[in-house]
Amino acid sequence: MKKFFVLFMTVIVLVGLIATAVFAADTQVWYKLIAGQQWHVGNIGVSIDANGDLHVVYKAFEGYCLNEIQTHAAYDLADIPQNNGNPTPGQFDYKADDLGCVYRAEAVIPGDWDASREIPIYVAAHAVVGMVDDPEWSETGWGLWCGVKNLDRFGFPGSNWATYILYTGELKTLNPYR
Repeated sequence: MKKFFVLFMTVIVLVGLIATAVFAADTQVWYKLIAGQQWHVGNIGVSIDANGDLHVVYKAFEGYCLNEIQTHAAYDLADIPQNNGNPTPGQFDYKADDLGCVYRAEAVIPGDWDASREIPIYVAAHAVVGMVDDPEWSETGWGLWCGVKNLDRFGFPGSNWATYILYTGELKTLNPYR
């Protein structure tokens, strides 16, 4: 009976660990992809997998597409490449500069990322967005917290409208007017 109990408890623990790893790897928090300071053209999903790698998934809405993505993540906003407070996407660590009008793109940032820390992860998610039916149309897009009505709330300290995502590993309600 004792052997059965030990075996049973071992199986329960293993199933729990596997389920936790799968759940953690598949859980994404979604943010808006805003183009031209005003158009919600897609979404950006951020998650951390079981290996500690940060996944940033860009998805364009129907009619829009992604021509380029540039992504950078850090525990401190100052560690994202900037010039006079404006982010410099060309200096970001993770880039795909010639996607050719795709619906979905992903940047995987390896490391030992930990969303359980008290410090959030700053994610600069930049895209060059196009329109499927109008190859001449092109706008800059940035990832933004879904509830934000004022772009300055999560804007870089520079003079352009670039925004960032504060990833905490869970969906938290923030006051967008602070």
